[in-house]
Amino acid sequence: MTAEGHRHSDADIPHSDIQEEAQEPEADKEAEAREALLAEHLDRLVDEIRRKSQQGELTKLSEVDLGEDLEEEEQEELKKRLLEVEEIKSLTGGSGTVYLYSEAQMVERYARTVMAREENDPKQLVADTVREESKLYPRPTAIKIFTLPPFRIPPEILETIVEELVADEDEYADIQLSVASNDARYLYSTRYMQKQHADSLTEWYEVGQYESQ
Repeated sequence: MTAEGHRHSDADIPHSDIQEEAQEPEADKEAEAREALLAEHLDRLVDEIRRKSQQGELTKLSEVDLGEDLEEEEQEELKKRLLEVEEIKSLTGGSGTVYLYSEAQMVERYARTVMAREENDPKQLVADTVREESKLYPRPTAIKIFTLPPFRIPPEILETIVEELVADEDEYADIQLSVASNDARYLYSTRYMQKQHADSLTEWYEVGQYESQ
């Protein structure tokens, strides 16, 4: 047999094999394109969460735009990858809502405060904040700060909350009022502070520190 006898033309190769070889590169290209699209959407979502966190807001996982150009399976994959981004943290409210924030732009304590506001339970928010400050520092908490970010409780609602907390003899019985000589009002928790200590600090914050200057 001559050397020519060992040569094969395309005609000698089964047609199905040629089709498979042609389809493989196309499939690879499509997979790469879909992966690039996922990465693009992930970068977009991370940027959006960063921006909102910088503005002092949380992002609800249920409301993120997963991209209409993605299949349902790809959207689930995108959500999974988003939760795996090291910078992106999640908190779950009492309602079961999952909130996202960027720890590069927002500390967890602030995020939890915003979440409590979003969950629309201002009384619990005030009580938890007062207890935390009484325990950690310890110090009484100025009532007026609850009208400011991140709390943003309307003054008329805050006044009702304070009255209810101080009058409560059950769940919030530890929340008490401390008033300075200039009538500035603070709250503190008897779980972590004695009345004398709280009153002393309230007076110092409002009057004493200015008189000593």
